[in-house]
Amino acid sequence: MRRATPHDDGSGSVITSRLPVEKAVPKERAVKILPYGEREALFGPDHRLRRIRGLRGRSLPVDCLARLTGGKVDRITDAAAVLVVDGGDGLVGFGVPQLRSIERAHWRHDLPIAGGGRPEMVTVGEPAARRTLELLDLVARAGRLRAEALAASA
Repeated sequence: MRRATPHDDGSGSVITSRLPVEKAVPKERAVKILPYGEREALFGPDHRLRRIRGLRGRSLPVDCLARLTGGKVDRITDAAAVLVVDGGDGLVGFGVPQLRSIERAHWRHDLPIAGGGRPEMVTVGEPAARRTLELLDLVARAGRLRAEALAASA
C-alpha cells in the first residue's frame, strides 16, 4: 500500500458528480464536458448504453456511469452531463445524472484495487466541508468496455 500524497501543484483537480453516491473523476481525463441532452434513454431505462451521440463528425457512445458503478439513477437533473474521455481507440461518453462541481483535490489516497483491494480515494472541498470520494479512472473503464464489446462480437 502506498501512502497518501498531497496534490499541491494544481494537477489534482477533479470533477465530482452524484451517481447517486458522489464520486470523482480526474479533470485531466475528461476531453470535453457536454450537456446531457434528451433525458430519456434511447435503449431503455435499464440499459447501461444511454444513447449514441454525434461529436466531431463521429459517433460517441454514451454509457450510464451510475449503472457502471453499481448505482441506479432515480432521476436525471438539469445538471446532468456527459464526460467525454479518449479511450485509446476513440472517444467514449459517460453520462452522469448530476454534475456537482470541479474542485481541487487535497489528498489522493493511492490504494491497490487488484485482488479485491480498496478503490482509489480523493479528499476534496473546503476545510469545513471536506469529503472523501472514490476516484474513478474513466480511461481504464473505457478500455474495459471496449474489450467487452470486442469479446462479445467475436
